Amino acid sequence: MGMLRAVWLLGCRDDIAPCLAVRQEVFVEEQGFSAELERDALDARAAHIALYDSGVCVATGRLIPETFGVYKLGRIAVRKSHRGIGVGGMVLRMMMARALDAGAKRLELGSQQQTVGFYAHFGFAPFGAPYEEEGVPHVHMFATPETVRFPRKCMGEH
Repeated sequence: MGMLRAVWLLGCRDDIAPCLAVRQEVFVEEQGFSAELERDALDARAAHIALYDSGVCVATGRLIPETFGVYKLGRIAVRKSHRGIGVGGMVLRMMMARALDAGAKRLELGSQQQTVGFYAHFGFAPFGAPYEEEGVPHVHMFATPETVRFPRKCMGEH
């Protein structure tokens, strides 16, 4: 892994193609989600983080401001080549920090069942009923400024 550089892009203004390429690779090609549903109208409302390694976008996520201080985190994806070394945690920490800096009262996300433990490590807790997206089990999760944690290392990181 080379020198990492993070860039925030606004969906309404900036070219988010590097983020969409990572999402296409991870969610559509690798996990089998439909390309039509992977991209949606929320992309235009979101701030997208693009994490670059030696000029190549290797991870992404999007942050969407909702009403009453709620921020939705989503579409967090890391290329296979950069998994297990802390890149996903870096993206999540930067997204949480941006939301909290903007005055977030509550952070929400939809986690695949297999990644619930990852998000729990950062202070997220399940809420509501489990649900499925295209046959994949998901859980709603949330954190507040009081519960959020910024661990240096997390599960799966070396």
